[in-house]
Amino acid sequence: MKTEWKNFTPQYSEALVDLGEDTIIKKFNNRFNRQIKKKKFIINTGS
Repeated sequence: MKTEWKNFTPQYSEALVDLGEDTIIKKFNNRFNRQIKKKKFIINTGS
């Protein structure tokens, strides 16, 4: 089952590119997959 990155905010999408999509999937998919579906998940990029 592939995560739909279209649901992410632009800031989070940029973070995915920087860290690597595969790394993000392996690290956070199990933890945040359900949370992302329930509510928008926002990362503070510090910009």
